[in-house]
Parts: sequence; C-alpha cells; structure tokens
Amino acid sequence: MITLVADLDVRIVHAITGKLLRELTIYTTRDYQPQKRQQAGPCGSGLLLMSCDITWRGVDTTA
Repeated sequence: MITLVADLDVRIVHAITGKLLRELTIYTTRDYQPQKRQQAGPCGSGLLLMSCDITWRGVDTTA
C-alpha cells in the first residue's frame, strides 16, 4: 500500500494496481490521541475514537 497525503486529505492506494483503497480527511479540531482507553467505544465494540471518526467519501472497498 502507498499513502498519499495532501494537506488534510489522505489516500491509501494499492502499490501494484493503483486502485484507491481508502480516502480519509483529518480534522484538526479532533484529538486523535485519547487520554485514556475507553471500556466501550462510541461504536460499541471497544474501539478507540479514531476508528469511528474517519470520514468515508464514497469509496467502494468491496470490489
């Protein structure tokens, strides 16, 4: 995988095919480094906050 970063936009592409795997936006108002680990995250699965804060922009990852 290759990570491409332009300002606050991040794209993850497959190194061989060049297929876009993920497209993310980093929000400067968010604290992605939690102060303490939560028992159950906002997703209900014990995940850290960043796992639920990612903004997906219509990228089909099922194909």
